[in-house]
Amino acid sequence: MVQINGASLTYPLKIANGLGSGSAAVGILFSADNPVVGRGKGGIAYDVTSSGGVWNRGDFKFLQNSAADSSNAGLLDTVMTIKNNGNVGIGTTSPASTLQVTGAVVSTLATTLTPAGTTQTINLATGNMQQLNLGSATGDVTLTLTNPVAGGSYAIKIVQGATARLLVWPAAVKWPSGLVMSLSTTNGAIDLVTLFYDGSNYLAVGGANFQ
Repeated sequence: MVQINGASLTYPLKIANGLGSGSAAVGILFSADNPVVGRGKGGIAYDVTSSGGVWNRGDFKFLQNSAADSSNAGLLDTVMTIKNNGNVGIGTTSPASTLQVTGAVVSTLATTLTPAGTTQTINLATGNMQQLNLGSATGDVTLTLTNPVAGGSYAIKIVQGATARLLVWPAAVKWPSGLVMSLSTTNGAIDLVTLFYDGSNYLAVGGANFQ
């Protein structure tokens, strides 16, 4: 039995040869008591090949049991690959780009911000999708945007309160033809602003009164 940070692992930890799809793969397998190499709960494999006595750089593979059954007898599937050229694939074993994902990519919604006065800071590090409810604001709200990443795209959902409020955007937010988007004025109206940060400025476009 192996312990990590004082906690015992339920299943044996095996150093395996032939783990994964390549015959020269080696790795670590979190396994049930099934002695068949390449079967178990999951693990990490490193595929390497040799040519003329020289070992080539291989691919790292993160493996998971393909069968959701109590016998743990399913063969291991590759769920994430780091290629020897640095490309990372999630849901694909042959990523053609720095990061390639097969399946949906979702950004968790940040907690709704509810300014109680006339200022609000939006920390973009908390998520690409932000929500702003103006119902508690006491006047027009001056926004501060912090922690953007160059090349990042962000969206702000804006919900109007019973008393319509305006937003005062930072000078770095640039609008098409310099015309700032007009917000909806009815209670509960929903507007959306999307921002692309180029390292210096936010290029903004928006839509009003979603219904």
